[in-house]
Amino acid sequence: MVMILNRVFTPTFLSVFDPCLIRGSCILRERTIWFPALLLYGTFTVLALASAAQARAADEPLTLRGAAPPQHAVVGNGRGGAYFAPRELKQKYGDLLANLAALRAQELTGAAGAVQAHDKLQALRTDLDQLRKEIDAKKVFVSPAVPHHQDEEFSFELGADKLLVVTADNVRVRGCDEPRVRCVLEKTVLGVDKAETDEADALRLVYRQGHAPELVGRTLAEVADDEREFLAGDRGRALTDAQRESRRLLVNEIQDSYAPYRQFQGKQLDVLQIEGLTYAEGNRQVLVRLESEGGEHLATSTWRRHARLTVYVPRCRGVLLRGCLAELDVEDLQAPLLVTDAGSADRDYDGSFTIDGVEGALQVYHVPLDRLQRVRGDVAIVSTAGFSNSGTRHEDDWRIHYSAAAHECTVRDVDGDLSAWFVRETLKLENIVGQIDVHNEAGDTRLSIAQLAPNAAHRVISDSGIIEIVATADALKALPVMAVTNTGNVGTNAARDVLDDVNFTTGNPHDGTRRNWRGVRSTRKSDPESLLNGMRRPAEVLANEPRAAGLDLISRSGAILVRIAE
Repeated sequence: MVMILNRVFTPTFLSVFDPCLIRGSCILRERTIWFPALLLYGTFTVLALASAAQARAADEPLTLRGAAPPQHAVVGNGRGGAYFAPRELKQKYGDLLANLAALRAQELTGAAGAVQAHDKLQALRTDLDQLRKEIDAKKVFVSPAVPHHQDEEFSFELGADKLLVVTADNVRVRGCDEPRVRCVLEKTVLGVDKAETDEADALRLVYRQGHAPELVGRTLAEVADDEREFLAGDRGRALTDAQRESRRLLVNEIQDSYAPYRQFQGKQLDVLQIEGLTYAEGNRQVLVRLESEGGEHLATSTWRRHARLTVYVPRCRGVLLRGCLAELDVEDLQAPLLVTDAGSADRDYDGSFTIDGVEGALQVYHVPLDRLQRVRGDVAIVSTAGFSNSGTRHEDDWRIHYSAAAHECTVRDVDGDLSAWFVRETLKLENIVGQIDVHNEAGDTRLSIAQLAPNAAHRVISDSGIIEIVATADALKALPVMAVTNTGNVGTNAARDVLDDVNFTTGNPHDGTRRNWRGVRSTRKSDPESLLNGMRRPAEVLANEPRAAGLDLISRSGAILVRIAE
C-alpha cells in the first residue's frame, strides 16, 4: 500500500499531511520537489538541449559479442554471459517437463489412472534430476566480457545494542567467534581487455552507527508523540473529521509496513551498505550478444559493476539483511535473523539462496529460498510475489505473457513452528518440530511426517496445487486428520480404519454460499457433536481460526494424496 501511495501522491494531497507523518519513510525519500524546477525551466532548457547528444553518447551501453560452441542452447545465465549445453539435452529436458505437466494435470483432475500417474510423476522427477546433473556436467560458460576483480576488507565492533543491518543484493553471512564484525567486499567490473580501476574504486562499503528510521521506521511512541503534536497544532485542528480518519488510517498503514522491524526501531544500529551499484551512482549496463552456430542466440544485458559482500558476524541480538535478490548464503548465524527484499537494486533469477543454521527466530519476506535448514526457533515466510522469471512471446497475432516453472524450495530441520505463505512454490517440508501452517496458493507441497507436534492445529492449504503427505500409520493416528477438497480429488492408500470417507455440504447464512467438501478424515466414534464440529472445520481452517488439535489438508481445486509410508 505504501509503495502505491508513493506513485499517486501529489503536492496538493500531501499538504493535508505534515512531513512528520512520513519522516524516515520511503514516501518522503521518493517525493519530487518540482516547483523550483518549473521556475528554472526556461534557464536550463537551452543548456539541456545542447548537452543531450553528448549525454546520450556517454550513456551508450558497451556492447560485447561472443561465440558459443556449435549446436548448443542456453541453459542458464551468468555474470556477463550465459551457460550453454548441447541442444539435444535441452530439448530432452523440455520434453520431460511437458510430460511432467501432462501427468500433473492427470493427477489434478482425478482421471483414470491418477494414482499410477502419481507414481510416474515421481519417477519422472527422478529422471529430471539426473538430466539436470548431466546438463550441469556438460554445460560451458560463454562470456565476451573480461572480469576485473578487486577486494576490500573492513572490521568494526558492534554497538551497545548489538543489532546489525546489512543492505546488499549479493550477500554471504557466516557466524563466527571473533570479537569484531569482519567484512570482505569482492568487487567485479565487466569490461574489455584493460584494467577497470576507476570503476572498481567507485564501489565502496559504507558503514555507520546510529538510528536508521529511513530503513526500519520509527517506534510507536515516536509516531504517537508526533501525531499528538501535529493534531494539537493549527494544521491539525483545521482537519475535518474525514481528514483525521484518513490520516489515522495512513499512519497505521505505514506503521504496519514497518512492523517486522520493531526490534530495530529506536536502537543504535550498525549499518552496512554498498555504494556505487545503482545507475544514479554511475553504474551502467553492458549489452551481451552470444551466438551458437546451428544453436541458440542470446541478447541480454547486465550491470558493469558487481559486488558480493561477505560478513562474519559474532553472536549478537539480531541481524537484518535487506536486498538479497541476487544471492543469499547464510551459515551458522548465532542470532535471530530477518531477511527482506527492501532496498534491492538487482536480481538474479538463477542465483542461489540458502539459509543453513540460525540460532533464533527467522523471518523471510519476499526473498527466494532454495534451501532452508537447521533453524533453532520459529520460522515465518511470506513469499506472495513469486520468484519465477517471466516474459512475453509472440505467436501469430498473439502476445503471450508467461511465467516460467515454479521455484523450488526445501525446508527441513526446524526446531520450532513454521508459518509460510507462498503464491506458487514447489515446496518440500521435512522434520518440522512445531506447528505447521502453510498456504501454498498455486504450488505443490510435499510434507514428510515422522511425528507431528501434539496439541497443535496444523494445516496445509492450497487453491489449486497438489498436497502430498507421506507419513507412518502411527503418525496419522496420533492426531485427527482431515483431507478435503471442493472440486479437486483426494486419494489415499490408508485403510478405512485409519482414514474413512467423508462427504458433506456446508452453508453460509451471511452470504448465501454453499460448499461441497469430500475426501477423507480420521476414523472416530460418531456422535452429533463431533459431526457438527467436523462440518465447521474447513471454514475454521481456511480462516485460521482457533480450533482443536489436528492435521488439516485442503486443496480447493487441486489434489491431495495421503500416503502411508512403507
